Amino acid sequence: MNITYFSRRLIFSSGGGEQCDWYLIELIKTKGYKINLVYEKNRNLIFQERKRNLFNKIKEELYELYFYFKNRKFFINSDLLIFTGRSLSVGIICSIVGKKSIHNIHGETNKIALWLLRKSNTLIFFWGNSFEMSGKPRLKRSINNLIPSSKTIRKLILERENKYKKIISIKDCNKIIWVGRLEPIKEPMLCIKTIEYYYELNKNFTLDLIGDGSLKNIIDNYYSNMPRDIAAKISIRGEIENENIESYYQSSNVLLITSITENFPLVMIEALINKTTIISVPITTLERSPFSEFINFTNSRNPKDIAECINSKTFKKTDRRKINDVREDIIKKYNIQKNIILKWFE
Repeated sequence: MNITYFSRRLIFSSGGGEQCDWYLIELIKTKGYKINLVYEKNRNLIFQERKRNLFNKIKEELYELYFYFKNRKFFINSDLLIFTGRSLSVGIICSIVGKKSIHNIHGETNKIALWLLRKSNTLIFFWGNSFEMSGKPRLKRSINNLIPSSKTIRKLILERENKYKKIISIKDCNKIIWVGRLEPIKEPMLCIKTIEYYYELNKNFTLDLIGDGSLKNIIDNYYSNMPRDIAAKISIRGEIENENIESYYQSSNVLLITSITENFPLVMIEALINKTTIISVPITTLERSPFSEFINFTNSRNPKDIAECINSKTFKKTDRRKINDVREDIIKKYNIQKNIILKWFE
């Protein structure tokens, strides 16, 4: 079987969505199939606006459609098409092409896109919600809460003995970590501004900012103009391979999440299995997440409120056995979902 995998951001991002892309690619390769990886080569064409208004959504859809148009030759030569991207664009393409397709949805979608996909020969699944559909008039739930994947999480799956190991850490000072794409939707500048307020409350801390993206130059410029004593507390690490992030979680007290929306609880799971306290601004999808009991939500997105929350140290106390149960549940669900996903390629 000749398979083509479309993922625009695949080489420019190591976010939750792209981590799940690589997870699927690795699974497919175990079946011995040839895979054509198709991604955007021009970084300037990869963007995601902070404001989710109609104009910006249409703009992003047009860029997505242009990407498929440039790579239309793969539609002819492939037996199976796999899409990661905006659901409306994928729905349009699948309706036109009419080939067997799989749509890997990284976030929220809309009714028009679902209607188009329902009319085409497309199987779709949502990471986090785990709905499966294949030419059916309704969505069929296959697995409850399909869990996103990353190399750090898969290390737990592959090395089951980890759950018996005592994590060795150096959490003897106030160390904060922020992990994500440096994009408007993740709002990394909110983290930086929070640190400026936090410095007024506590000077015994450090921050590791991990990630890369379109806001890197803006953040670097802002950082270079910060007071030296505050800037000295911040390390802008840039892009770090996911399998090397584990040590940062293990040596940090707090993971700070500042996203506008967060459909992927990837960093949350990585922090949880490494027993790092999670502090997040109010995000509806995280508040509804099955992992919400492990998250400390701030009162608002105001950087002063976030700083005060970090300084209060009145974090949720989670029973160690409960965390171990969660880790064991993650392993169990991964084994189930792996078998189900592999059946899609038979």
